[in-house]
Amino acid sequence: VATADDVKWRCFVGALTIVSLAPMAMFPLLGTAPPNGTAPFYAMFALYALSSNFHVGATEWFFTDREMRAHFAANPARYIVAPVLTIAATTSLFAVGNELIRNAVVAGGYAWLLWHYQKQNIGILSFVCAGTDRLPPSVWERRTLILAAIAGIVWLQCGITPGLPPSLTETVRMPVVGLSMLLPAIVTLALAIRSQPGLLRNPLRIGTLLYGLLFFLPALFFPVWSVGPFGAAHGLQYVVFMFCVSSRSAASIPSILAMLSTAGLGFLLLDPHVRVREWLGVLDSPWFLGLVVGVVMSHFIVDAGIWRLREPSQRGYMRRKFDFVFR
Repeated sequence: VATADDVKWRCFVGALTIVSLAPMAMFPLLGTAPPNGTAPFYAMFALYALSSNFHVGATEWFFTDREMRAHFAANPARYIVAPVLTIAATTSLFAVGNELIRNAVVAGGYAWLLWHYQKQNIGILSFVCAGTDRLPPSVWERRTLILAAIAGIVWLQCGITPGLPPSLTETVRMPVVGLSMLLPAIVTLALAIRSQPGLLRNPLRIGTLLYGLLFFLPALFFPVWSVGPFGAAHGLQYVVFMFCVSSRSAASIPSILAMLSTAGLGFLLLDPHVRVREWLGVLDSPWFLGLVVGVVMSHFIVDAGIWRLREPSQRGYMRRKFDFVFR
């Protein structure tokens, strides 16, 4: 007989599986730019609306949580000083810098964004490991995903300005060359399986590992998609985690509503596809674009600290929130 924790675990895994795979299927089915007013257009808009900057805003929910606020106050350098300085720096660079400086900031931020995506996949693997065989990811499993991320970052840097030099971009986009960049990750995967034979007997764990290994592969064959499917999958995964975290508060309904409110505010202020920027008169203001870049980067900083389960405080917090995982 399934216990309540078993049901929660299955719902959690099911939700993560759906949101991880759905964006990868929607892009080839709907196209990257479906015509305005059509059903595919609204489906794609909903996909972006519920991921992208929506999930960035969801991070702000932690500032409404008393326990996490105490953690922030005890570590102001990471959670207050570093984010504020990052936002101030990008806003200033975009306001007074030339195009070269802005492009350099965007290129660096783009690489950081992709690294952030894969770090979340490593985090998901950690949760899967805890919820199945209770063995943490091995060093070889982590290296597999890290090496796959490096390949993905190079592939996706081919599609931005300033990205890789044109001659290098053409070389990287050759299937033989591009696929060869995954070889180090494949080797570490083989080493992970060799060092831990039980890995192949855990379908969910090996499936999560393979998902992270192949996460960026569509970028090699479908560069027109850019970061779209990866960003949508990442954002939706994060929303699943945030729903779990916010719903485990003492007053669950107000807590969930608070999370949805901060997420919605993030979407309205940061997303370029809504008219709030035009209404505020900052649609094309360089300083505001820099502010948006800085807010997204600050999300990377704060998020990396909150979910660092190697730290006793964060580990205890997340174990209480996800007691159906860490049983």
